[in-house]
Amino acid sequence: MSLSQGLNQWIYQNTDNQITTNGGAYFWADTATAVTDPNNPQNTNPTYLTNGTPNATYYTKIAKTIADAIYASENNIPPTPLSAVSHHL
Repeated sequence: MSLSQGLNQWIYQNTDNQITTNGGAYFWADTATAVTDPNNPQNTNPTYLTNGTPNATYYTKIAKTIADAIYASENNIPPTPLSAVSHHL
């Protein structure tokens, strides 16, 4: 497992644990689904990779997804349902 994969997995697991054990969060941003390949949901969309490594577009997409989730929570827009797909780079 690469460093970025390990970090992504740790963030995902610990964020999920924090939300479920502490009674909720101010917002939820499904960043995994945002960068998933729609034709192969187990993988990252190739648009967001350069030589198998997340590129600037990947991080821009994640940042926009988080910003959109914050905006939605501040404007009482219901969140989009989460994906239950395991995600790999």
